[in-house]
Amino acid sequence: FLKLTPESLQRLLAAAVPLPLAHTASEEEANLVTQRMHDFGIDTCIVSDEELGNFERCVVRLRSIQFDETSFSLRSSSGGQSKEVAYADLVLLVKGRLVIKTTEVKERKSRSTENELLDASEFFADQAVVDICSSTDPETWRVAANNFDFSCLLDQKTLVAGENILKLVKLIKAKAPHIEVDDHYNSLRQALESVWGLESETKSRGWRRGAPGRLTLEAATTDSNETQFTRYSRLRYHTVRKTIG
Repeated sequence: FLKLTPESLQRLLAAAVPLPLAHTASEEEANLVTQRMHDFGIDTCIVSDEELGNFERCVVRLRSIQFDETSFSLRSSSGGQSKEVAYADLVLLVKGRLVIKTTEVKERKSRSTENELLDASEFFADQAVVDICSSTDPETWRVAANNFDFSCLLDQKTLVAGENILKLVKLIKAKAPHIEVDDHYNSLRQALESVWGLESETKSRGWRRGAPGRLTLEAATTDSNETQFTRYSRLRYHTVRKTIG
């Protein structure tokens, strides 16, 4: 019914945090899934895309943080005024990794139905990220290790971005001991793919003329888990806010 393998379903149900079992196209389909799961003895709830929020607007990428006695000041990568957030209002930190794979191919136009593959290359990039959530703001503030000024760590700052983001999480936890830290995402990525697949985008660089009478086509396909991580992070934020009322 869910188009999941038994193994995938078991991983989703056995997770320590609530996870999606299906991503439907309409509320009617979601209600049908909920009813069928109830028949199987599985408790579910429906969370709409509206409740998760518009990802382009609700995720604010940070450039820097300044710590004070009772609050910290968040500065966005896009500039503008800083945002003051009290430590007492912090409710959740979500840790993860953004993984991007780029596949580049070069083909030569041939007389057959399929073009001749001349070259193919794969490139991988990944970075640690952490999302910061409070009980008073609908936005999620994101720190990406490769695009953040870690000067707030003072003498604890190192030359390794991955180490710095761990130190930042530890510092925030020290300022807000009550905050929940979610570090499940990396171990759940494969299970989530059965419901929230990776985002794929192909860009063509057009036809190019090589040797006389020879045309080549270059294209690059990028697979990214950023949308998947954002969905997970926003779902966890939605769940935590619902719990604390």
